[in-house]
Amino acid sequence: MSNSESMREAFERAVSLIGGQSEASRQLKAQGHAFSQQRLWHHLRVKAKCPVELVPTLEKLSGVGRHELRPDLPDLFPAPVGGQSEDRREGDRRSSERRIGDRRLGDRRVV
Repeated sequence: MSNSESMREAFERAVSLIGGQSEASRQLKAQGHAFSQQRLWHHLRVKAKCPVELVPTLEKLSGVGRHELRPDLPDLFPAPVGGQSEDRREGDRRSSERRIGDRRLGDRRVV
């Protein structure tokens, strides 16, 4: 997969995880970015890459790493050492703790 294809895929995944273009636009506006749904669509479909100024905010909102959103800018957004971001490793640790806790509860699982 080329850099441009991976950037487009990561950008689409980030917007999807946020809840779609409209929701992403609303959340971006709440974070101080003047980005309409139409402008977001244009960047997704025509330019096929995330604007640099949105990368940190989209990473925070969606969990998709900045190095995935813009791998063409390794000086600005370097890949994390060890292959995973700190947030993702922390999430994996919490998930495994949750699974262990669920096993301990057995059928007495509280929802």
